[in-house]
Amino acid sequence: MINAADLVFCMTDFHVAEVRRLVPSVGEKVHRLESGADIPDPMGGDVETYRHAAHRISKAVAERLSKELK
Repeated sequence: MINAADLVFCMTDFHVAEVRRLVPSVGEKVHRLESGADIPDPMGGDVETYRHAAHRISKAVAERLSKELK
C-alpha cells in the first residue's frame, strides 16, 4: 500500500524513520503529518488523550490536503 500511495503521512519523526527503514522505496513521499511538531501517539492514554490526538490529526490532515490539492 505504501508503494502505491502518492503521499504517506506519519504522526512522528520516529514513524517517518521507521517507514523509510522498512520500505526504502518510499523515498521522499513520506512526511510527518504536522509540520511543526510530532503528534504524540495516544496509545495507552485516556479518552481525552485520544480526543486531543484525533483533533490534531484531523486539523493537520485538512491543512495538508488543502496545500497538496492546490
